[in-house]
Amino acid sequence: MRQVSYAGGRFVTTDEVADALLHLVVGIAATGVPQRVEVPIVVEGDGGGQETAWMTVGPSPAMLSVPLAWVGEVPDFSDQVTMMRMQASYPRTAITIAPSSLETWDPAPVTSWDDEDYYGL
Repeated sequence: MRQVSYAGGRFVTTDEVADALLHLVVGIAATGVPQRVEVPIVVEGDGGGQETAWMTVGPSPAMLSVPLAWVGEVPDFSDQVTMMRMQASYPRTAITIAPSSLETWDPAPVTSWDDEDYYGL
């Protein structure tokens, strides 16, 4: 088992994961393109449950997100998450249209736009 320190935080994982992560960090640094990486970790404490740490790797500032035991209701920040995902720099992926969707697809152009409906304002 290994304790890894990154971005001011630390987490515990297996030797194999730590070694693979080290090589990945070096490879990503060589490309100069930051990436989001998910790392399997062990949560310290009762039973050592398995979780996932999220981190950024690359020339940009490092970020590490690890699970936290939370007591109480989780706040609803879904509106703020939607706004973050709408930022121009948020990564996008191509959308694939299933063949069955092509049969009902309407190629007519959009004739009007309502910002209030789209943004939920």
